[in-house]
Amino acid sequence: MSKQTIALLLSGTDYGRSGLGTYVRSVVPCLRSREDIDGVKFRLMGTQADLDAYPELTSEAQTLIIPTRYKRAPISALWHLTQGQKFLRRADVSLALCLAGNRRLIARGKIPSVAVVHDLAQLHMPDKYDRMRMLYFQKFILRGLEKQSRLVAISQATRRDLSVALNLDETDIRVVYNGVDASVFARDQASEVNVQQAVQRAFYKAKGVPALESVRKIARQPYFYYPARFEHPSKNHFRLLEAFSTSGLNKSHQLFLSGADWGAEEELKKYARELRLDDSVHFCGFLPKEDVPLLIQGAQAVVMAGLHEGFGLPALEALAAGVPSCVAAAGALPEVVGHLGVQFNPQQTESIAAALKQVANDNAIGELAQQEGPLWAAGFSWQQTAKELVQECRSALGA
Repeated sequence: MSKQTIALLLSGTDYGRSGLGTYVRSVVPCLRSREDIDGVKFRLMGTQADLDAYPELTSEAQTLIIPTRYKRAPISALWHLTQGQKFLRRADVSLALCLAGNRRLIARGKIPSVAVVHDLAQLHMPDKYDRMRMLYFQKFILRGLEKQSRLVAISQATRRDLSVALNLDETDIRVVYNGVDASVFARDQASEVNVQQAVQRAFYKAKGVPALESVRKIARQPYFYYPARFEHPSKNHFRLLEAFSTSGLNKSHQLFLSGADWGAEEELKKYARELRLDDSVHFCGFLPKEDVPLLIQGAQAVVMAGLHEGFGLPALEALAAGVPSCVAAAGALPEVVGHLGVQFNPQQTESIAAALKQVANDNAIGELAQQEGPLWAAGFSWQQTAKELVQECRSALGA
């Protein structure tokens, strides 16, 4: 009996330069490792640019290449909804697994599809996107999600948002949590020298070629780390910068900010200069994936300040490393960190400042994260994520 073919859609995953990219890099190998177990086979689907963004995944994988003329976001979105079914039928695909279902969807048709929804943050932030993107979301994405064979949310928070937006019972939506690779983030996997070298690389990228005294200062001071794309207002960097300044921690700590620029980086740098944070705040851009775990391992705390995260993977990665997570009490972050996260109101600068001071001054918080964080994170694995996704796919196929 031949295996059923599942197309894994890479479209809409930001070419690997965001949390969606981390999701793809983590879950796809685990899905492919289940081919013989579950009697399926996977093919990666996207434009050549989508596929090129993940060379470590595509080098030995079968692919389905969408013509380059459909690369631009609006055209890509329309193509998936109007031509995706025909494309999949010609390729003899049994099912489409939309890995970024809140971005790109295959319309309902002969080929069933399963959509993974990461967040619906725009429901909580009307100014997150411009008018045209909101119109696309409301008229096409939400309607397309209503007609999917199966809906998967990556957190309870996202499931609640889906339930309200689509007027569905929550039981109609399956929660399949993200995972974490403990072998990558565990503190005993990296030496202090490796961590310091990663910190210095991030510092050099932010500052160019700094004076030797600046490097020595960095080596002496503890730091907070916030890995998130530079997007306003959703990632809430402006309030975090103000909180870091008003807390006075800029005199004793450093703050590293890394991520791709989504239009806000220059304004954030300008604001940091206005707050006189040039010496203590470092805009590192998009860092190599090998350096992010090292920066997490060396941090006094990982900060997640977003106004509404669908999951907030770095907070879980911090706990896997035994590092405190300082997170917004919004979206999925409270359920991701449980009792181990120091929470704050992301709308209030004073609340953020108080949380930063708490994690900086209370040694018990660090000890608790070190003792219990890895155990908590062990409850989330990418292999389990893949197993549950395949179960949803097989259910949609009637297997």
